[in-house]
Amino acid sequence: MTISFIYGSNIPSARQEVWDYVRRYYGEFQARSWILMGDFNATMKVTDSAGGDKHWSRSKEEFGQCLNQAELHSVPYKGIKYTWHNGQEMDNMILKKLDWVIGNVTFAEKWTEAFAQFLPRSASDHSSMLLHLNQGQFQPRPRFRFLISHITRRVAEAKNSWDRAQEKLDRNPMSVAFQLAEKKLAKDYQILCKDEESFYKQFFHKTVMHRKLRNRIISLTDDEGNEILGKKEMGELAAEHFKGLLNGRTMALSGINWNAAVASIIRGGDWHFSNMPPEISQVLNNITFKPKIHENDSIVWKGHASGKFSVDSAWNLVRKKKPLNPLHGLIWYTGNVPRYAMNLWLASLGRLSTMDRPHMAKVADTNQCSLCGVALESHSHLFFQCSYSARVWKTITGHTTMYWPNLHWEHLLNWAAIQFSKRKGFTSILMRHSVAIAVYFIWTERNCRVFQGDQKPASVLAHEAIMQLRLLLMNYKGAIPEAFRGLNLGSLLWGCDLQAQLVFRWPSGLWASLGQEGSSRAGAAVVGRGLEASSRAAS
Repeated sequence: MTISFIYGSNIPSARQEVWDYVRRYYGEFQARSWILMGDFNATMKVTDSAGGDKHWSRSKEEFGQCLNQAELHSVPYKGIKYTWHNGQEMDNMILKKLDWVIGNVTFAEKWTEAFAQFLPRSASDHSSMLLHLNQGQFQPRPRFRFLISHITRRVAEAKNSWDRAQEKLDRNPMSVAFQLAEKKLAKDYQILCKDEESFYKQFFHKTVMHRKLRNRIISLTDDEGNEILGKKEMGELAAEHFKGLLNGRTMALSGINWNAAVASIIRGGDWHFSNMPPEISQVLNNITFKPKIHENDSIVWKGHASGKFSVDSAWNLVRKKKPLNPLHGLIWYTGNVPRYAMNLWLASLGRLSTMDRPHMAKVADTNQCSLCGVALESHSHLFFQCSYSARVWKTITGHTTMYWPNLHWEHLLNWAAIQFSKRKGFTSILMRHSVAIAVYFIWTERNCRVFQGDQKPASVLAHEAIMQLRLLLMNYKGAIPEAFRGLNLGSLLWGCDLQAQLVFRWPSGLWASLGQEGSSRAGAAVVGRGLEASSRAAS
């Protein structure tokens, strides 16, 4: 029997590779049983989904057509019908049968009693699947349990209750009562799982400490029957024992002592090998360099061209290298704030826990955006299609006087990466600081609303973000470009309103003051470290 595990893309055009694979190879498996099982991300008919778009597009017919051409069929199954749940509720809930166990004709003829079983969902938004090959003879091995505590029983009972609720919802997916009951039981099960995890962490810690004290080697016995008690003596005895196991015959035939140094095989400035067994003579004959007898021994690290060891060279040897993310220069740069950069990195990957992700359905009662309360919360909506976040973003970019196009979140990041990630100077730093701070403050405000019930007006949040941007720019030590001269940046950089043309220069002194000639407001504002700004009154 051959089993192929399938994962189909959620993009219809990308699933064509799966259908081509099935059509290409089904002929090779006609003589033996062939099973394809997994997440096909496709339905066979309209009744395989409940909720969502009812339109039956042409691309949805490709799955059934592929199975007909390859003479494959769905293995009979029992259990949950709708194997995928989008984690939403009420009108936004969508259930689909996306997971399948498919077999060929040979499998059906040989395994007449085989069937698939789809279990209620647990940690994933998909159902687990089991393939039973022989009904009546299938007897799973009993699980070994060293401990059954009270909390474990409660978790098992909660899981059973949740499973029954999922089965009821599977039979009647549009029932509001069943939807609410399933959501409540799922939340109860998750809470009990955390309690059980905490309990067993404490238990395992005590168990490990007990075994650590108990599982100690107290004595060893040598070949002559003598009992060895000392730690050092036991270590030497063990080392000699394993030396004998590790190719001791080869070493004995070579005539080289176990404790021999390299100098013992050098004579007259050249290598001297004698009585070497054939299995190592071939290796020794490949040595082409001469020993350097007049130089001291040295250690050479082959992980770097310099021959010197470094942590980064060791890391480059063991790490799995992947293509460079084009956004890295936009996010990770000299002068970035780690918490802002990490938050922006997660947002760029779509890894922030927004309400459109399935696991968040167990956390909040609604999937609506907590900032505007209108649309479904997602990364593209939160940054910056939401009316609240758009006001914050517009205020920040307005103070920077820099152009940002109105693009979708992913396209906006790609545009910014192309424009600024490889550039240096004030403009690039200003733009990268701006987007990192905006995303961080918007996400922090969102979390405060979801988990703490606190909220701030958009104007207040934007002001706090601009003040933080101001503090970061105060540490900038380079020259401000000509494009920014004449612009009213005082409100951004120093928190004051300067209606004058600014001329910047960098003195050798550490601090300077800002004055305004011909103005009654002359005098007194202290500016950034290392920066002196003089101004001429605007005509």
